[in-house]
Amino acid sequence: MQLRTNSSMHICDDHDHGQTVSLTGTHAHTGPALVEILNATIDTQIQFQEVSLDQMREILGKNDKVDQTEQAIFLGYLCLLKANKLETVTKDLRAILGRDPTDIKAFFQANRDSFRPHRSHAQACALKEARREQQQQQQQQ
Repeated sequence: MQLRTNSSMHICDDHDHGQTVSLTGTHAHTGPALVEILNATIDTQIQFQEVSLDQMREILGKNDKVDQTEQAIFLGYLCLLKANKLETVTKDLRAILGRDPTDIKAFFQANRDSFRPHRSHAQACALKEARREQQQQQQQQ
């Protein structure tokens, strides 16, 4: 299998063409468990709240940045989640990447500024870049 890394990855080997892969994380986590990991990692207090499909449909309908297709995808995903159909963990992503995927705690840590409440995306990117530069300076010392 040969991979190219541009803006996307392509499976180029004819042997793998047409294969279905299931890209999952290294562990299955519940919503409350994810929030607990997030809160511990970024030192905040986000709360988990269970919502029905109708409530989620209403929430998404109020967001003008989410179109109908995205709503349908998200609601379909939520249906699968509520039916406990998303607990499968595969090694397909590891096989494609050639390494273990990023652990959720490491992902939250690396992207911590993106998860902080009341920050714009631009501010989060600027903070992430500043933190990266600070770490590089510390490593050089």
